[in-house]
Amino acid sequence: MELNQQSIDAYTKILKDPKAQGIPIRPLHGCFELTDVATPKDKLFNDYLAEVGDNLPKVFFYLIMDAEYERTIAKAPNGDLGYKLKYVPSIS
Repeated sequence: MELNQQSIDAYTKILKDPKAQGIPIRPLHGCFELTDVATPKDKLFNDYLAEVGDNLPKVFFYLIMDAEYERTIAKAPNGDLGYKLKYVPSIS
């Protein structure tokens, strides 16, 4: 898939409202909750990917998360860039 504004918008639409697109996953905002300590971006991506499958390129996840959670971007305790979020597992 080509990285351009159209593809970013398409992934954003899917991740924010997957049910409207006929995709049986939780909306992005339902998968994370705010914390006081940042979690590395890569850890959150891997946790989210385990739920949604391998069809999400990392670059799209980061671009969407940076836009949606811009105010939570911070350095994690291990020194990596992260978000002041934690992944909330599905209650399936």
